[in-house]
Amino acid sequence: MARRLPTTTLCLFSRRLNNNTASSSSIAAGSHPLRHEPAAPTIVDLNDHGKLFASVSTWKLLRSLVNQGLAANETFVDFGMWVMNPRLMETALVRDVILKTVKHTTFEHFCAGETTEEAGECVRKIHEAGLRGMLAYAVEHASDNDGCDRNLEGFIRSFEFSKSLPPSSVSFVTAKITAICPISLLRRVGDLLRWQYKDPSFTLPWKHNTLPIFTNTSPLYHTLQKPEPLTPDEERNLESAHGRLQVLCQKCVDLNVPLTIDAEDTSLQPAIDYFTYSSAIVHNRDGNAIVYGTIQAYLRDAKERLFMASKMAENLGIPMGFKLVRGAYMSSEMRAASELGYDSPIHDNIEETHSCYDECASFMLERIANGNDAVVLATHNLQSGKVAALKARNLGIKKGNPKLEFAQLYGMSEALSFGLRNAGFQVSKYLAYGPVDMVMPYLLRRAEENRGLFSTSNIDRLLMGKELKRRLKSLLRSRSCMKAEIGTRQNLDAFLKSSDSSTSSQILPVYLLEHIPGAFPSRREMERGRGIDDCEPGPVPPGPPVDRYGFIKQNVSSSSAAEGLAKSREARRVRKWRKMIGVGGSDWKHYVRRKPHVVKRRIRKGIPDCLRGLVWQLISGSRDLLLMNPGVYEQLVFYETSASELDIIRDISRTFPTHVFFQQRHGPGQRSLYNVLKAYSVFDRAVGYVQGMGFLAGLLLLYMSEEDAFWLLVALLKGAVHAPMEGLYQVGLPLVQQYLFQFEHLVREQLPKLGEHFSREMINPSMYASQWFITVFSYSFPFPLALRIWDVFLFEGVKIVFKVGLALLKYCHDDLIHLSFEKLIYALRNFPEDAMNPDILLPMAYSIKVSRSLSESKIEYEKKHGKAKKYKPKCGGEMWIQRLGVSVAAHIHEKGKCVGVLVRKKAQR
Repeated sequence: MARRLPTTTLCLFSRRLNNNTASSSSIAAGSHPLRHEPAAPTIVDLNDHGKLFASVSTWKLLRSLVNQGLAANETFVDFGMWVMNPRLMETALVRDVILKTVKHTTFEHFCAGETTEEAGECVRKIHEAGLRGMLAYAVEHASDNDGCDRNLEGFIRSFEFSKSLPPSSVSFVTAKITAICPISLLRRVGDLLRWQYKDPSFTLPWKHNTLPIFTNTSPLYHTLQKPEPLTPDEERNLESAHGRLQVLCQKCVDLNVPLTIDAEDTSLQPAIDYFTYSSAIVHNRDGNAIVYGTIQAYLRDAKERLFMASKMAENLGIPMGFKLVRGAYMSSEMRAASELGYDSPIHDNIEETHSCYDECASFMLERIANGNDAVVLATHNLQSGKVAALKARNLGIKKGNPKLEFAQLYGMSEALSFGLRNAGFQVSKYLAYGPVDMVMPYLLRRAEENRGLFSTSNIDRLLMGKELKRRLKSLLRSRSCMKAEIGTRQNLDAFLKSSDSSTSSQILPVYLLEHIPGAFPSRREMERGRGIDDCEPGPVPPGPPVDRYGFIKQNVSSSSAAEGLAKSREARRVRKWRKMIGVGGSDWKHYVRRKPHVVKRRIRKGIPDCLRGLVWQLISGSRDLLLMNPGVYEQLVFYETSASELDIIRDISRTFPTHVFFQQRHGPGQRSLYNVLKAYSVFDRAVGYVQGMGFLAGLLLLYMSEEDAFWLLVALLKGAVHAPMEGLYQVGLPLVQQYLFQFEHLVREQLPKLGEHFSREMINPSMYASQWFITVFSYSFPFPLALRIWDVFLFEGVKIVFKVGLALLKYCHDDLIHLSFEKLIYALRNFPEDAMNPDILLPMAYSIKVSRSLSESKIEYEKKHGKAKKYKPKCGGEMWIQRLGVSVAAHIHEKGKCVGVLVRKKAQR
């Protein structure tokens, strides 16, 4: 186990980086090294677009420009992502049409082909243009050993095929550890590694020699309690995965082609770093780095981890290679940290990420200049590329140095790639390939990640447009028979008749381009684009103001004094709650048993927002369900289909439409909501999907991950702690009917005058209270009040819904009792603002006693309508689990109810 790097060492590292190229005054100003090189002309020239695109045909320029123009169109991207949804892909005819359309548009632009032969042809073409290829067989996730073995065979075919390509045309081959090791096992390994870093006495007998993986600032909150050791089966699977990686590494050694290991999010990255570094120690020999790890500069600990790993490797005499990227899991990282009540592991703004990237690049360039290590600077940022190239030249790194490679994705940042090539550097394009349906996740990520980049930056489009116009003018000048510009169909026909076929094939795309609206940037766009970093999204215009929960504010006014007092009070409450629940909830059950009255009082006051997601999981029993059913959610989402998918897609945009997380069409919020609802509709096909379920799942997703939200939904509907709620959504809504009957009984008992008035006006609870029960107030109530109700609802059960409903009617009693039918309907759906104040309404609700009356009215309802079917202690997902190839080993019961099942693999025949 590598010891932690002292803080003083990290400070020296930061100071040394800043002193490399910046004056003391610039350091004081908070500058970073690469962006303050001594004034000198850049060696990456992007002004001569003719020279930049000299090796690119006119037709390819046109196609690239049109594709990038479409990618910059938000409507087109949204439509494309909707078209590629799984439900549409189930129909064979529609699937064929979609795949063929995708293949000839987005796929051809971002991918190298479907087969190794097509990828090889792409490598040859870019090699003729002076670029190299990073071959990436685009398989990503595997769930079992059989899938891992199939992916390994695909990687081996890819590596062996590179031997048939021109020498040095393939710079790297790329692989994902998630393709050769099951993700569930990677998470287990990551948990164990994190715990060992927290507690060095914790032994891992299976662990190979490795380099430092963590620092003091690394995100360790993914593992908040001591994990169980690997089982013998898990250890065998881990060794098999390690063996697969060794096979790939040995292939790369034999071919003398380096292997880059792609990065993932912070929950998986420690295990990936462990695989990478342990393999590098074995295979990186004689000054030749074969295995490259990936450093994501948007993480706060990126610099420290890079420094520690490279220094440790130097001490061991091992040459290390790193691919330096900015990162691509921003939304999921921030959400995972927030739901556990921790700060995000990502830098606060894009400038800090740029600074971190440039400091890491500066460090690696100096290492290369001193004869150590190797680096792939993977960036689309124009400024980073320019200053890194200048620094490399100033450090004396010679042209063609095999330890320095620049890289961009295929189909992106062409101007930067050719500019770096013209400056004498080795430049690679990341070439993902594979069958269109297999590469679909990669294409969806490209569309989502780059929608902002293409729409806010346009240097490639500007330069391509200028070059196409230059070629057009050159051809026009060379044809004396053309005395006027080609602007009409008659002139075009005349020109084509008088031209040879080769000239016609060149000018036709340019003429067509002139008549595609928006294909060429306008003069205003060109003027606006000058001087802007066009390969990374620029500053995003400020969006509408939002409240602390993420909803768009209707009135932009606030009291800073009141907000400061609230924050101070919240901080004190957070400290109390952290002490009460312990690390990751480890002390929760013990505290509840010792001081249940304290827990109840604090929950009724409101759970701190930063801890709400974790506490909800603890009090609902969903955390236990998650731990007892590993991998089930992923199987439901990725490998099963639901008859309700179209209904879910139709309703998604109606869920919290004013919240920024759910507003973006087919954005991360809507995708997560779709996954959770689809997974539950498969898990419990008897319930499937009902419209109100979207508000429950949406509320949960604002405080926890998809998988956590799914299991909390299961806990509620299946009755992990309280009575099951699935009857709210079954055919005929039987539980809704019962609750409405009970609520009407309560109104007549506790508010007799209002009950009589409702009877005279023929008002019954189904006219105003159905949504209260179906969505537990998340649909119609202000969000702060709904959250406070949910805190109590998850702990005390559905009786809080009755209490709050009665409190509302009691608060508005004097007004309601004088209203006629029409006005009553309106008033019962639009309560006054003061009635929605949690500090006024909830104390009233807590004072109302309903338990005895609810029991009596339930008996009366059952006598009148027949007794409901007895709830069987059987998990709704059991039959689905058996179809998956596992059998139920035991039911887990709590208070007479099934809260989940333990599963085991069926014996192999």
